[in-house]
Amino acid sequence: MKSKIPRILSIMMISILLVLSSGATAMPVRAAAKSPVVSLDETEIHHLEFIREEEKLARDVYLVLYDHWGLEIFRSIAESEQRHMDAMALLLAKYGLADPVTDDSIGAFNDLYIDGLYDNLSEWGLTSVEDALQVGAFIEEYDILDIWLAYKETDEAHIQDVYQSLYEGSYNHLASFVYNYELFYGEYEIRLLTADEYDAVLCFDTDARQTHGDK
Repeated sequence: MKSKIPRILSIMMISILLVLSSGATAMPVRAAAKSPVVSLDETEIHHLEFIREEEKLARDVYLVLYDHWGLEIFRSIAESEQRHMDAMALLLAKYGLADPVTDDSIGAFNDLYIDGLYDNLSEWGLTSVEDALQVGAFIEEYDILDIWLAYKETDEAHIQDVYQSLYEGSYNHLASFVYNYELFYGEYEIRLLTADEYDAVLCFDTDARQTHGDK
């Protein structure tokens, strides 16, 4: 029997959907390269700062779940999320922006929204192994949509390159969580992506694994 998401997580999902609905979230298509921009606008800066902490959110939740459940998938993907965090830190430094991650300890966030997500997702994932795998997939769906949006809202080619690497990594992570979930608990229930987006992401992941191997 599938576990039910606590009421507070249902409210959280509605909040996330409202945030994501403020901009188009379809899978991005890379535009022709443009000349480097001298400065970034407020939207671009917000995305850089938010995604830096968002990647930390994923890392921290996965480390908490690995410590509690001992599943290797959480340790492995947490390491990947650390690399994503490092890539975002380099972007912030490149554009002379302050790093919002001033405390790298688990569960420490400057953004109050991300701080709330961390609390809710950690609580959900500690309920059972089934819920923990659902949390992993949920985080990756959320990251994919957010990074797609950030990609579309910048014309800086270097930033787009980093975002592309991040969302393609999230495609692999989502596929891994879904695979492990469906081994034991039946069909995974999509939370945030549309059915078409979900199918495209998993098809991309299959093609990437066949062509290039795991990221």
